[in-house]
Amino acid sequence: MADKPTPTTEPSQEALDLIANLAKQELPVIDGITLFPGLPGMKPWEEKVTELRQMTLRDDDVFLLTYMKAGTHWLWEVISMLRKGRAEHDKNTKEQLMMEAVDTEILNSTPSPRTFNTHLPFSMLPVPEMKARRLKLVHVYRNPKDICVSLYHMTKSSMMMQVSSGGAADSFASFFEHFFFSDKVMLGPYFRYMRQMHEFQQQHPQIPFINMAYEDVKKDPVDSVKQLASFLRLPVSNDLCDQIAEECSFDRMKKMAAEKARVQFNAEGNSEEMIELMKTQMPVIYRKGHIGDWKNYFTVAMNERADAVIEQEMEDLPFTLTFE
Repeated sequence: MADKPTPTTEPSQEALDLIANLAKQELPVIDGITLFPGLPGMKPWEEKVTELRQMTLRDDDVFLLTYMKAGTHWLWEVISMLRKGRAEHDKNTKEQLMMEAVDTEILNSTPSPRTFNTHLPFSMLPVPEMKARRLKLVHVYRNPKDICVSLYHMTKSSMMMQVSSGGAADSFASFFEHFFFSDKVMLGPYFRYMRQMHEFQQQHPQIPFINMAYEDVKKDPVDSVKQLASFLRLPVSNDLCDQIAEECSFDRMKKMAAEKARVQFNAEGNSEEMIELMKTQMPVIYRKGHIGDWKNYFTVAMNERADAVIEQEMEDLPFTLTFE
């Protein structure tokens, strides 16, 4: 039996008013990608994307590229620890270096080393600078069935995200249709994201790139930490890799979430309206983290339809998907 989505804290009237205003907005679309509505204090998306595309980078910048619910928080923390050389959680949150969530002025003023993270496609990122500096790019992907379930719960946990989904999370059946068969998924459909990821690597073989499957990291976290260290050319000991894998376990990350949230509420650049929204509308990030949880939600008919579209869309892509 599928577990019920975890409810959020009761929203204040101010938060409800802000959400009602968001619901009146037409969702912005750039390059055919549906984006989340403009949040308090956020620049218009057209201006934001233009600034991102033209952003000046640094030679030691690293990018973590993921589709939603593919382990972004997890791997961002692993990379941060590797770059510091200590198994200590970063005092900041990954959202403070999330390209779509933070003003470029703040990104530009963040001291090195910077580990950026994003769910945006390459068409909205500073690709010329990535190419010129041959920056290291880490791509983490996850099987779409588990992403569908995880994203459903995340959307259901936040009225703000429910607004962004157009009510698709009213039931798992409707969200399943939305996720696998709609082109209006927030931040773009899964298969489109995976295809542009592969095409970018084919077109820019000179850029250092590593693809890592969420399921592989889950099954052997220590080896995955070592792979990342090798890719980033960081001289680390086996003991440190063991410590990082332990400190970044799902249970440990989940326990750190509340402390991280307090930092995020007070982060530079957050307006009072945004802080009020975040206090009650932060979506559930850490739920289970299991491989194969989709089996608790997909009917036989759903699974057959999902298998058919996965086979069709992934046929000529090199990413190996693990479902259990």
